[in-house]
Amino acid sequence: VVTRGLDGCLFAYSKEAWHALEEKLSSLPFADRKVRDF
Repeated sequence: VVTRGLDGCLFAYSKEAWHALEEKLSSLPFADRKVRDF
């Protein structure tokens, strides 16, 4: 998976790394403004 990163860079992830990131993000409490600002 290739996605837009910081400062105009691209981030590339293997399928395994992308799924791990998805799981981590899905567990965050998005009602919390500090989390959304990330």
